[in-house]
Amino acid sequence: MTSGVSVYRVENWRGAGPYNHKFTELRRMHDAHHKNRPHPNEDGIAKLVKREYCGFGSREDLEWWFRGHKRSLDLTGFNIAVYKVALNKIRFGHRQLVFARGDLLPFEHLPILRNGRIHES
Repeated sequence: MTSGVSVYRVENWRGAGPYNHKFTELRRMHDAHHKNRPHPNEDGIAKLVKREYCGFGSREDLEWWFRGHKRSLDLTGFNIAVYKVALNKIRFGHRQLVFARGDLLPFEHLPILRNGRIHES
């Protein structure tokens, strides 16, 4: 297995994240997060670079971030992609991180729902 730090990211089969999608359920999530989840620039990460992607250092942090929206994410085809990322390619914020994905591919995909049920950690 490739060395690096595990980074957990919600994305679809194309590698796109859940924000800026036209699904009504995801628009609701986006609107809710706009009010109570900080943009990376507001979370201690200076100037997001175009080719950086948001993620989390643990599944628990990811699950907290998307609490209340996991069923919508599951129904619209999103899962948790786990990447191994070199530490020097990661910038950490208070609640999230950004990483230079480059040509990296996930080494594992996990379902948003555990055993078909919502797990709210």
